[in-house]
Amino acid sequence: MCFLSIIIPCYNVENYIDSTLNSLSKLEDAKDCEFIFVNDGSTDLTSEKITDFVGNDNRAILINQTNQGVSAARNAALKQTKGQFVLCLDGDDYLHPETILIIKNNLQQDADALLAPCIIKQSEIEKKRPLNIQDGVYSVEQLYASCRIFPTAPMMVYRNSIIHDNSLQFNSNIKSGEVYDFTVSFLEKAHKIAVTNIGFYYYVMRNSSATHRPNYTADLSVLQIMDHFSSIPNQWSKSPSFLLTELKMITSFTYNKYIRNHLTNSDTIGAIEIVLSNPNFKNLLTTLRTSPIDIKHKIYVYYLKYMPHKIGYKLCVCCAKIIKTINYLLHPKKSSNFAN
Repeated sequence: MCFLSIIIPCYNVENYIDSTLNSLSKLEDAKDCEFIFVNDGSTDLTSEKITDFVGNDNRAILINQTNQGVSAARNAALKQTKGQFVLCLDGDDYLHPETILIIKNNLQQDADALLAPCIIKQSEIEKKRPLNIQDGVYSVEQLYASCRIFPTAPMMVYRNSIIHDNSLQFNSNIKSGEVYDFTVSFLEKAHKIAVTNIGFYYYVMRNSSATHRPNYTADLSVLQIMDHFSSIPNQWSKSPSFLLTELKMITSFTYNKYIRNHLTNSDTIGAIEIVLSNPNFKNLLTTLRTSPIDIKHKIYVYYLKYMPHKIGYKLCVCCAKIIKTINYLLHPKKSSNFAN
């Protein structure tokens, strides 16, 4: 058994994979690590580039499969892992050279996972951290009690024995928010979580990613997360931060994403209606309405619950366009992609 298994699902990332591969080759103190690539049916040069890397690094293996989606790719890799811990790395992201040292220094021996919420976007450290929590080791209940919103795309290092002993997998039916869904499944079985605010994960923003590109069928699959969350018996699943994170997850992949893209077509309005009319989502809003959350989100909850769907959504799109116009006029160089 090695220390860390890094699993990397890849699909048509030939323009990005070089940075990923270079970062893996430059990892310090990584002799007891393994790199498991899953080529998920790429049709570009992704497979060739990974094959070259694997041929020159005995820590790396390559799994080729037909295109089945990122969750199926991660599951295929999980079956092959031999590491004491597991880290998921996307094929267009990369790691800091001192990643392994950071993990070892902050992952206490009795902790089940390491949460590193401070990611690095491109080459600039993100100033706003999802968790306002000090480094240390927490129970899952303490973790949710100590943060306002949990990072919905967590940079988590998972203890592999918990994954294998409980047959944990990524839900292939969920196309948006599947990482957080998996993390919550893991937290249901975990006891102690270590936290570090040292960022080691470089996240590359792409306009074509699921976070930015509307895909109504995939987007609406995020609603399945609520079925899972509503069945969790642990008390922390009823905490305000857990519920608020659930709201953020649903709206980030649907409502808010469509507003950012200024979409008002019939398909978008139909998707909005599905989200806001979903019984589980309506129950979530009802619960949050009386929960001790901050005033900004309290207003947002009231708005989603009581504002007529079409009127409220189109009003937000109009406001988003106005704000974008103002930003362009004030900062034209930073808004060179202003055109809709």
